[in-house]
Formats: sequence, structure tokens, C-alpha cells
Amino acid sequence: MVQLVLLAGALGWAGASFLFLLYASRVQRTRTQSVIQDELFCHNQRIAIRFGFMALIAATSLLLAADLLIDFSATVALRALLIIGITAPLVTFLILGRDNLEDEA
Repeated sequence: MVQLVLLAGALGWAGASFLFLLYASRVQRTRTQSVIQDELFCHNQRIAIRFGFMALIAATSLLLAADLLIDFSATVALRALLIIGITAPLVTFLILGRDNLEDEA
């Protein structure tokens, strides 16, 4: 069952990558892309990346300390670091963006 889920995930990822490559050349520059170059957007992006890096360093330190007390596999540690390293900057960026929307309203 697990192998079937892994195969379905790999096929879905490969299909999405293929479609992205197929349609990437057809994407035209829109007004939305100019928003990405906005100063506030870039500022929030920098803050989110910095926070994500600090969260990753803190999680690594905690996992190293926890390894002295608890036995766990490297797979568990790597998955935890991967989850924290991806979600921390994304959530931070969303919170900063939401705060800016509330200020404009």
C-alpha cells in the first residue's frame, strides 16, 4: 500500500513538472508580476527567509540536544528539519502579508 502511494506521488510530481515545463513558455508578463517587485513584498520576503533560517538553526540545536536524551532515527530528524525549514518562512510571509492588508483597509 505504501509503495502504491509513493508511486502515485512520484507520478503526480512528474506529471506536474512536465505540464509546468510545457506551459511555462506560454505565460505572459502580467500586472501581478510587477507586484512581486514591490519594495514591501521584497522586505517581507527577506524577513520571512531570515526567520525561517533562524527557526531551522533553533530546530537543529533542539534536535541535537534531544538526541542526548531520546533515541530517534536520522530520518525523523531530517523530516522535522525539512518541515520546519519550509513552513516557518511560508507562515511568516503569510502573516506579514496579512498584516499589510489589514493596514491598507
